[in-house]
Amino acid sequence: MLFNFLTIFPELISESLNFGVIGQAIKNKIIVCSVTSLREYASDKHRSVDDKPFGGSDGMLMKPDVLGRALEDKRHTKILFPSPQGKLLTQAKAKELSCAGEITFLCGRYAGIDERVLVYYNVEEISVGDYIVSGGEWPSLIIMDAVARHVPGVLGNQVSLEADSFSNGILESPAYTRPQVWNDLKVPEVIVGGDHAKIKNFNEWMSLLVTLKKRPELLAQLDPNSNLGQKWQNKTKLKEFYNQLTIEDKKSCALDNMENLLNGI
Repeated sequence: MLFNFLTIFPELISESLNFGVIGQAIKNKIIVCSVTSLREYASDKHRSVDDKPFGGSDGMLMKPDVLGRALEDKRHTKILFPSPQGKLLTQAKAKELSCAGEITFLCGRYAGIDERVLVYYNVEEISVGDYIVSGGEWPSLIIMDAVARHVPGVLGNQVSLEADSFSNGILESPAYTRPQVWNDLKVPEVIVGGDHAKIKNFNEWMSLLVTLKKRPELLAQLDPNSNLGQKWQNKTKLKEFYNQLTIEDKKSCALDNMENLLNGI
């Protein structure tokens, strides 16, 4: 899969691509990243990419003629513009985008870009959250990372992707490693017991509890016919599972004092 980045700060992108699973995937030629400076498409001696907006608004806008020249040979690709006005990036959207053979990121700066660029090139706006950052480079890298994880071969263990939060619509259960006791906090006995069926069942119930506490709005999106959806509908069983947890387990999982929350569902 090919990712193109159009930016006025190519070094910011290039340096960030050298690390972690993305760096390894590039090294193994599973994905390819192309980084291009937008200033290469400027026509004046100052290599200007921005100008004052019509109407007297504050700030500067990136010019449509410069962006147009940069995007012209990328029209066959999926063009994304990170923007707080776009739809929020989700795990499902990242998986959908991974089916595209080539994605081009238009990294905005200043006060934004001329709206006509979005219209003419059918650019899709996409948001990484309801907040503002100084430019589109960091959001583009976030989107690329989320998408690339779905490309076969990028992750050494595909099971890791399937176990991630949001892969099944809700948050993943708490995870632990050695030592088994740390600062008087113990790993739940089920997790270290070796019974994989019990561990799987435990983690599914824990995922529901964690989601109920941290992101309850996600539970409404569960498929009622799925295994987790059926468990969520069985509120009595969920409360029984919680009540059977030891005080130590509730504390280690940061799920103590949930009685009132459970009584309200």
